Amino acid sequence: MTRRLTSSLSHRSSSSDNPKRKLDENGVENLLLPKMKRHEVSAESSSGSESTRLQIFVRMMSGGKTTVIHADKNDTVEQLHHRMELKTKIPAKEQRVIYKGKQQDSSLHLLGRMQSTEHPVAWRTVDDIMYAVFRMLRGDWFVSVNNINDILVTFFDTMPKKATCEYLEIFLNSSVPAALVMLFASPLETNKSGAKSSIKLFFASCIDLPDHQQRCFLPVVLEFFRLLRKVCPRNKLYVSCRNTLGSVLESVYSSGESRSCFLSIGDEIFPCVRELAKLMVKQLVDDDDDSGPPSPCYVQKVSSFWQPLRYSIQNQAETFTLIALPLQNNVQGKLYHIFEKLLNAMGKGMSRLESILARRGAVSAKCSHYLAILKIVSSMSELYQGGKERVARLLIQGSYNL
Repeated sequence: MTRRLTSSLSHRSSSSDNPKRKLDENGVENLLLPKMKRHEVSAESSSGSESTRLQIFVRMMSGGKTTVIHADKNDTVEQLHHRMELKTKIPAKEQRVIYKGKQQDSSLHLLGRMQSTEHPVAWRTVDDIMYAVFRMLRGDWFVSVNNINDILVTFFDTMPKKATCEYLEIFLNSSVPAALVMLFASPLETNKSGAKSSIKLFFASCIDLPDHQQRCFLPVVLEFFRLLRKVCPRNKLYVSCRNTLGSVLESVYSSGESRSCFLSIGDEIFPCVRELAKLMVKQLVDDDDDSGPPSPCYVQKVSSFWQPLRYSIQNQAETFTLIALPLQNNVQGKLYHIFEKLLNAMGKGMSRLESILARRGAVSAKCSHYLAILKIVSSMSELYQGGKERVARLLIQGSYNL
């Protein structure tokens, strides 16, 4: 760089004690690496007729191209950055001005850098998954589902225990769930089956982790649930996703930690309660005596969603008060209709159970199933004014010997 730049650097340094100088206000010490050596220049050495305009030669680190920047000796480094942005199209926030050299051979180097990132292995693995998915979507026959599954296995194998949440956040923010569901929605059967295999592999890996780590999976599984519910609500893969979501919710609820996350997802998990309750009602009112009550597995699935949903409803406000009638058209109102349907279905189912017991004797297993359902119904009744009384009337009127 020419002596002209040397002069500019010296003038900048001599102004360091001037209260009007703004160089250090914007973190100049972080922008100029290493720090420029300050040179003291007496005020008398400056000629009164000297121009305040400077011509600075900045050499690009990539390619070695030199850019000329015109500036005033009183300009701030921030202003210099913006002039460089106009010349080079490199955003100012991504520029690094590096001062290097001695007084007689000074130079400024402009380097555009990508921001460093944590967990580079996670980012690389996620990029590999996305690349493989889009190659399959383009019809590239050299990519198979085994490629994606192998990358998924690598993702979980390299995931540190202390960085589980960070890895899964990268997985979610990179839109991997959306890409896999897009692949599943593909008209090509090979793509559909491949995506199904990869999504189920992810669910299996989720369930295999310890309970205290499954809370990190909740946002990702919830995203899969949202997408699959829109794309294929009647597909078995959606049912599998719903079951996985229920297991994760149950683990998080049972641990007692991070329950606050339920406050923001009540509306999203409500459809699961509605869908499963509808199936329970159907089995409760079935006229086939041999069908019996819903299986314990069904009841457990409803419970896994109901507990977090109840927590969400009861903790929306600092103090919970019983919900009064008439109800609004929101989750609480819709849930009340489910409560009514389950209550009526319980009445019919228990009446049928009474007749079966009268004809065939004790059927303790079926009784225990009804008790599990009654526990859920009773829990729902605790949210509404007059809810407990309705459950009590059902039991008193029927005189059920459970």
